Amino acid sequence: SEDPYEEAAQQLFELAPHSPEYVPRDHLPVFVPEFEHPEDLVPAEDEAPASLLPRGFLSPHI
Repeated sequence: SEDPYEEAAQQLFELAPHSPEYVPRDHLPVFVPEFEHPEDLVPAEDEAPASLLPRGFLSPHI
């Protein structure tokens, strides 16, 4: 590319050690052991307990 900053960033990216702490912003991890089954951890919308929602959240009165 013509942009020297972008070129330098690309070189740094290629030389950067791929440590667990370093994750590019748009990188989606292929294997995340803590969340093997995210659907088991996140309740479906219709399963969310109403008590966790503020009063009037589902039927706001304007």
